[in-house]
Amino acid sequence: MKNFKRVFGLILLISGVFLLASCGKKEETKREKNEQGYYEGSIEVIIVDLGYGSEWLEKVVTEYEDIYPGAKVNIEKSHSADGTKAIIKSTANTSDIVVSTGSLAFEEKNGYLVDLSQVLNSKPEGETKTIGEKMTPSFKEYFTNDKGEIYQMPWQVGYTGIAYNNDSLNTLLGEGTWSLPRTTNELFEFGDKIKAAGGYPFSVTTSQSYWELISYTWWAQYEGIENYNNFWYGKYDNNGTIELANTDEKFETLLAQKGRIRMYEVLERIMKPANGYVHKNADSMSYLESQIAFLGLGYGEDKKKAPMLVVGDWIYNEMISTIQRPEADSDIRFMAAPVISSIVETLEDKNMSDETLRNVIDAVDRGETSYPSVSEKDFNKIKQARKMANVTGESHVIGVPKIKSGAQKHELINQFLTFLFSNYAQEICVQNNRGLAMPYGFDTTTLTNLTPFAKSVNELTGDSEFIVVTRNRLSPLVYGASFMPLLGYAEGAFFTSGDTPQAVMNRLNEIARNSKGQIMPLIK
Repeated sequence: MKNFKRVFGLILLISGVFLLASCGKKEETKREKNEQGYYEGSIEVIIVDLGYGSEWLEKVVTEYEDIYPGAKVNIEKSHSADGTKAIIKSTANTSDIVVSTGSLAFEEKNGYLVDLSQVLNSKPEGETKTIGEKMTPSFKEYFTNDKGEIYQMPWQVGYTGIAYNNDSLNTLLGEGTWSLPRTTNELFEFGDKIKAAGGYPFSVTTSQSYWELISYTWWAQYEGIENYNNFWYGKYDNNGTIELANTDEKFETLLAQKGRIRMYEVLERIMKPANGYVHKNADSMSYLESQIAFLGLGYGEDKKKAPMLVVGDWIYNEMISTIQRPEADSDIRFMAAPVISSIVETLEDKNMSDETLRNVIDAVDRGETSYPSVSEKDFNKIKQARKMANVTGESHVIGVPKIKSGAQKHELINQFLTFLFSNYAQEICVQNNRGLAMPYGFDTTTLTNLTPFAKSVNELTGDSEFIVVTRNRLSPLVYGASFMPLLGYAEGAFFTSGDTPQAVMNRLNEIARNSKGQIMPLIK
């Protein structure tokens, strides 16, 4: 790295000096490069300093300023996602770059952001691919609009799903005697073994709604990613024809998408107290306490282990002080999302057994492209489902405000962002972000000091076929009309209130019906 750094400091980023699209309150006179071939001057970056922290950015800036003497980045830290988003629309804004933990969809769609396509198309010095070519394809597809423009670039993957405690499972089940569940039916079998061994399968709190982080994945697995994404735009598949849900009758068809009820059925079975899959004190624990219980430290006088937790990859950074306690079960990792077993209803072979489904998933995990007696269409549907995971990277984004008090600094912004997304800077980010990689193709297998936790996340998200599942905040129905609120604390609905899946779905559908006046005009 040090040798590369010396070379990097002597030469210009080949394509990283394109001028960003000019727009804003006041345009700066075009800068000239210095004799060393780069731009000098300062820019202001504001970052929302929450779950992932800001150390990674500070380290990157230190290297940037060392490589580019005379180029400076001033970092301002914020602890309010909404407050930081608000400055983008303010004429008093002094920030050149915003590192947000909230989606900037409204700001993008209403013209408050600069097009970053030239950053995406730049090629960092010494690399053979542009930043866009390195970017995880499903992320690039999500953020690129119909015109080929991109206004937000993710700075985290934000992998979410089911984390498991390897130490706790070895204690409960015996090292080398268990394997991770591949389907939701197998997840329940796995939970039964944990119960029989004296543990709670899941650590859960009903005080915060985190189960959406896996539930949306099950919904998307069942429907397929295209049908799932179309839902958020008010579209549905009518026997191969994509229909717009722009009448009352069609709107009801949209709301009846079967993947939603199948998702709730799995969630209810997990949460129902009588089934024993969640911690008996789920109604009493805070989310922090549920994380502590997941780390093998129990809750109050109840020291039973609870080796699974639905969470995001920020848990390692947030809970590092607890993880480092000697008495903690500290070896935590993420599993690939178990495929919803009811997916077989959508296959050509609707009688496929769960055993066969598991075998096909094994074949997918081995990188195979077919399985005996399974059609190509069915194999690909199962493969797509296995590659999916809900992410928060859709809202952990970098944007460049158009409105700024003072001159725009396009060349300096472009120069820094191109550096940030270079492999050189990406390694710095990984080393200072608990080993987690951004979605820009950095090969983490070259690093030898990563934790099992970081390796588990990077193995899942580093796959070029990884498919991001989001709430599609770029849809005007979502950012403009709040279409389909989150699951409405379904954990509590099932654990505390004893609601049925249909009752939860009906409640959310009624909210959507009451908002049809705002939603349906946006369906186009």
